[in-house]
Amino acid sequence: MCQTTKGSHGNTGDLSCGNSEETTKKKSLFWTIVPYVMTRPGCVLFMGISWFHLYSLCRFGRLHRNVPILLLCLLWWVGEMIYGLWLWRSYEKNRQMLLPEEIDAEINKVKWFFRKRNIVMIFRKDKIVFTLRLSELDERTKAFLSLKLSTVSFFGKGFWRRLACILLAAMTLLGACAVARSAMPFQGELGNYLYTWREERTVELTHDNVFEDGIDGLLQDIRAKIKLPYTLCLATSFNLHFAPDGTIQTLDTMLYGFDEDGNFVDSYLITYNEKHSSNISIYLHGVGGARYEEEKDLTPLIEAVSLIPLEQTVQQWQGENCYGLLYYGMREWSSREGIRILKEDGTESLPPAEDHYFYGYSISLFCPKNDEPTPIRYLYPDYLNRPKNEQNGPYLADYYPEKEESAEKSTYTVQKGDTLWRIAVQFFGDGRRCVEIWKENREVIGEDMDYIIPGQVLHLPDTVL
Repeated sequence: MCQTTKGSHGNTGDLSCGNSEETTKKKSLFWTIVPYVMTRPGCVLFMGISWFHLYSLCRFGRLHRNVPILLLCLLWWVGEMIYGLWLWRSYEKNRQMLLPEEIDAEINKVKWFFRKRNIVMIFRKDKIVFTLRLSELDERTKAFLSLKLSTVSFFGKGFWRRLACILLAAMTLLGACAVARSAMPFQGELGNYLYTWREERTVELTHDNVFEDGIDGLLQDIRAKIKLPYTLCLATSFNLHFAPDGTIQTLDTMLYGFDEDGNFVDSYLITYNEKHSSNISIYLHGVGGARYEEEKDLTPLIEAVSLIPLEQTVQQWQGENCYGLLYYGMREWSSREGIRILKEDGTESLPPAEDHYFYGYSISLFCPKNDEPTPIRYLYPDYLNRPKNEQNGPYLADYYPEKEESAEKSTYTVQKGDTLWRIAVQFFGDGRRCVEIWKENREVIGEDMDYIIPGQVLHLPDTVL
């Protein structure tokens, strides 16, 4: 059999042309059967259905609607492969050379045919294939052959084969482009899945009790796997729900990180739900080029939560099984209802009776499933009133100038579970002085101030409290 790369299926237009000698050496029919099987009407239809539902799956998800149909299409294509192999083997076993004098008797029940130059291959419905040399036919026989082949059904002719190939190519191109577009970030379910696979990090939450570990313990777990910048501010809000025993139930927040020079480092979308997983999910690179906003600094929240008597505060709401902690940074309040003033030493007080307008860093405690109890809003004015060079911000090198070394320095041996923040609170009563401790012991700790090892001996920069 001749090669089919330049052949034409079912073309009855020019059966008289071709006077080159064609080989009749037996070759495989495989690459003649494949185009025939692929251009069958059912294959064209299922190609369109397959691409449509594949695109729908990648763009919108809808697993319950798209997956069953795609599985059905897969079964169809497997069946077509099996049918094509069976057809190939059947025709391969029944190949015959048709002589001119046998045309009248044998050329019937033609299903489809293939012509290339001087050779015509006639495939009959009874799985017999005849090979015929056009150069051996006279004009009368060629005319008769053309007439017989013109009666082949539309789907067995060359026009349909060419049209089907165009349709298959167009559907494949359009479908592939649509699927590729849905794989782009935030353009479809496939894009979201790829973004999650590429940018998501999971961290086991071990400090899961807000009464005992505060917000600092939660960040410590995150820093065990992700190098968070020390300066963080909110992109939206910090929303945390916890059980009556202090166990964290859910957490949703998005943070921006900045280095010591105030340059944006990365964004961190943080989410946690104890019903779904024991791990915190952190999504990176969601935003680029954010600007530090002092009114959304996260440090006042970390510091205030370590001072607020959370357990005692929520005990007044007996019977509730969930409590919420909400932080937006600085907020305005035009009512004194639920307002409490938090001091640096951990004491709290009610606002003066004559005041009805409040502004500052606010931490709200509330009942998410019950609107009746009035939320308690802790205002932390001491942080806002503190001199700038004593506050954490994006420019830590400016806020914490190097101090002259004293002749005698106190030391502390790191214990299991320690962080620089906790050490600073323990000895100085101020967690923000952890930066001073880190600078004093930079050669011991290294560049990552969140990574200290039990047994390390740290020099404390000033006289301890």
